[in-house]
Amino acid sequence: MHRRTVRNGRLAGRVCLAVLILGFGRRAWAGVADGSVADPEASTQRRLAVGINDMGGQVRLHFNPHWAAELRFQTGTASSDAGTVGSLTAGMRIYRFSQEHRRCRFYGGFEGDYAQTTLRSVNSNIALGSGFGNTSGYAAGGFGGMEYRIVKRLYLDLDMGPYFISLKEKLTGVSETTPDVVVNAALCFYAF
Repeated sequence: MHRRTVRNGRLAGRVCLAVLILGFGRRAWAGVADGSVADPEASTQRRLAVGINDMGGQVRLHFNPHWAAELRFQTGTASSDAGTVGSLTAGMRIYRFSQEHRRCRFYGGFEGDYAQTTLRSVNSNIALGSGFGNTSGYAAGGFGGMEYRIVKRLYLDLDMGPYFISLKEKLTGVSETTPDVVVNAALCFYAF
């Protein structure tokens, strides 16, 4: 008899806990589902962001809380056996953001870029004759990531995704398209 009472007591306790979670929990998470949030910073509409990314910069314009477009560029150099390779990419991104929750907003989108590389010889600062090693082309792909609010107007963006990169060498006309995974990081300041 005592065992049954203990079991029934445990069962009643579990049922009460489930009712509390389902009853009050729905109200607690309602802000996530219907767009209202308790954090006043999360509900503030930010329109224009400027940022620095890995070896470049960006300007992002929000059309509404969920959609944004961004212009970005990146430059860089690297050493190779043939000399120094310089690169430049410039393009545009389209974002779709989720609602901010606990300082984080997830997003996804598409990007298209113009890409260009130059090869400088080992012994001089001038480009190798007739454009040898110079390429141009495009990069396009999708990405998914997260924007984390550090302080009131400062955010850290991290994303990655699959891209196709297509380049054509100017002198020989040889072209190649390769799939790749691209990882991006940026620090954005929302001006207003």
